[in-house]
Amino acid sequence: MQQQLFLARIFAKCLDADDYEAARTTLAADCRCDTGKAILTGPEAIIESYRNSSVWARSTFDDVRFESRIEQDLSSPYRICVFYSDILRKAGDSHVHQCRQFLTIDEASTKITAIEHLEVDAEAARLEEFFERIGVRRNRSGGGAAKRAATICDRTTRGQAR
Repeated sequence: MQQQLFLARIFAKCLDADDYEAARTTLAADCRCDTGKAILTGPEAIIESYRNSSVWARSTFDDVRFESRIEQDLSSPYRICVFYSDILRKAGDSHVHQCRQFLTIDEASTKITAIEHLEVDAEAARLEEFFERIGVRRNRSGGGAAKRAATICDRTTRGQAR
């Protein structure tokens, strides 16, 4: 169990730091990311979604900071919950968007085999209200939106199709 928590912590901290090459090494070749709206398969697609979302966020907001914390899912030693907080600032206004992702980790390979994105109650609506308040529009047709918010591997500022 300690190995799984360690791997989840590495993955989350790599995303927080925009270290996508290191994050990629934690993913199994057939890893699937369920955004709630789409399924991304394989490290390339998953990491590209995170990267695109972060690029979008950093080019849209005056300041962006990503933070995460890890909790063991008591239902399984191979399922870890990552709580993400995206701290966004623009034009003197700020918002903290929170979401969570469940990581499933293969016991044998100690690689992440699945990522499931879940919104925290009413967070998506609060994020949209913030966007409206500061005049930000997201193009949801491709690329990245926010990291872990609207779709998945969507932390708010990462992943429009993620």
